[in-house]
Amino acid sequence: KGKGMHQGSYSRQDCYLQFGYRISESQTGFHLQPIKAEMADSTTVRFVAKNYPRTWNPATEDILAMVGADILNANTAIIIGNYDQENSKRLADKLLESNTEFLWLGYQNSATAPENYLVHPVWVNWVAEDSHNVMRSITLIKNSGEWQMYEGLWEKLP
Repeated sequence: KGKGMHQGSYSRQDCYLQFGYRISESQTGFHLQPIKAEMADSTTVRFVAKNYPRTWNPATEDILAMVGADILNANTAIIIGNYDQENSKRLADKLLESNTEFLWLGYQNSATAPENYLVHPVWVNWVAEDSHNVMRSITLIKNSGEWQMYEGLWEKLP
């Protein structure tokens, strides 16, 4: 179906979903999950490919549109993820350690949120529409005038 999504129909019996991927030239990641289903059941399984090599990519149009031109023009680094989410905190710490000024966009306000944190109304709507967005941590960096993004924890800035 695209973007890592797959759909299939299978006979009523014990099934296993196998997911394998290359981590490096010498290492393969692998998941095997039993699927126990009754006739006409619908099930969703989410795999996370740990240690899968990823890189900074051009920021997607939907994320750039969500953030908005005013915020993009006023910043060079942005974290999208709630202030109380562990991965977002780790990203913020990495940017602070590298002396990079950034804006932090989330969906929930608190008196303990940092000064550079802003509740973004469009992100609030995205979270309300799809609960998967609650756990997302996205970093946007303007590099040579172009916005790049990374979803998840990164090791180094571009």
